Amino acid sequence: YGISCWGGAYSSKLETLFRLQKRCIRILFGEIPSFDHPEYYQTCARARIWIQPWLETTHARKNALLLDFIKNPNTEKQIEYKKLKKSLDESRTRNFVLEHTKPLFNKHSILSIKSLYILRTLTELFKVLKYRLPMSLFS
Repeated sequence: YGISCWGGAYSSKLETLFRLQKRCIRILFGEIPSFDHPEYYQTCARARIWIQPWLETTHARKNALLLDFIKNPNTEKQIEYKKLKKSLDESRTRNFVLEHTKPLFNKHSILSIKSLYILRTLTELFKVLKYRLPMSLFS
């Protein structure tokens, strides 16, 4: 309520509200659960795991090492393979990017705080100009 009054505040103040709105949208409508803080987000927050390009090349190198180790068993190759596998497993659980909220806003027809402010302000301006009420604002 009253967004036409407080919606014109500094963008730095509104940015915290916008972040909260995006977080709530992820919680309510997100598709994939987040693994950044499992105890905190056990039931709700959403994130998508981001596979970095170097992760794919490292994975290919790990597979090549495994095949090479099978052909020619060597403790050196085995140690390197275990190190690569460990680093890949750790990076998969830690590297993530929060789910984009723009598609969620569009899919569920929800206006962001910024868009809601513009809509409400223009609606009130239209009502003042069309119906000439309240008279104090029109004149």
